[in-house]
Amino acid sequence: MRTKPQLGLSNLHSGLVNREGEVDAWLQEEQSNTKQVSNLATQLEKMRLDMELAMTRYRYEDKEKQRQHEEKMEEMRLQSPSGQVRLADKKKF
Repeated sequence: MRTKPQLGLSNLHSGLVNREGEVDAWLQEEQSNTKQVSNLATQLEKMRLDMELAMTRYRYEDKEKQRQHEEKMEEMRLQSPSGQVRLADKKKF
């Protein structure tokens, strides 16, 4: 038969084991959460870069259209007999 101090130590030991299990479970959950946060941060950064790339591409295409339009207008101006293009032609773009 166990004495009271032995029972107390036994209970304390099993309580510590339970607490260690809780701590281990908590640590695993925290590590999982940290990985999820890291993955989300990576995905967010990728989305930001994709958006930045799309905006850069849009600006480039817009400038290219503007350049082509100006080039066409200059070509039309040079081909016209008076060297002038009508105002209505310039407003088409």
